Amino acid sequence: MKENKKYQNRDWLYEKYWGEKLDTKEIAKLCDVHFNSLIYWMDKFNIKRRTKSERQLGKKNHNYGKQPSEKTKEKMRGKRPNISGEKSPNWKGGRRIDIDGYILIHKPNHPRANGRGYIPESHLVYEEYWNEHVPKGYLLHHMDENKKNNNIINIPLLTRSYHIKIHNQKRRNIND
Repeated sequence: MKENKKYQNRDWLYEKYWGEKLDTKEIAKLCDVHFNSLIYWMDKFNIKRRTKSERQLGKKNHNYGKQPSEKTKEKMRGKRPNISGEKSPNWKGGRRIDIDGYILIHKPNHPRANGRGYIPESHLVYEEYWNEHVPKGYLLHHMDENKKNNNIINIPLLTRSYHIKIHNQKRRNIND
């Protein structure tokens, strides 16, 4: 077998690739062929190729031999600066719409704020108008069913049971 045709021998190719950990380009250079030829023969011999993470082990890894900076070490430890709220690059002024379509306002010190510091805008409108919090056991109902319309006229205070009754009546009317 010619010296540069060794790559056509399964055992030789396997040893170079898996044993000596040479990559396809290095083996191709040894054999004076294009690395695609090696890929062809590896596929023909059913020689499994290394994954990306396996290819980047040791000296082939771009970070091999480098020492991380203190900033990088902190990131790797998980100590990241607090970038929530107004400090976050994604901050949109403390106003967002939740998954159900209600407008939420960021008021972390509000007694009824959720775990992330948000409260429904409708509650703030009610509180400003009536100068009190929405009483426990009561809900604000959007009369026009537009969850973004928080006009005080559109959000009457209802008991939970009456609120459910209204929605059940509307469902019955739709089904009739």
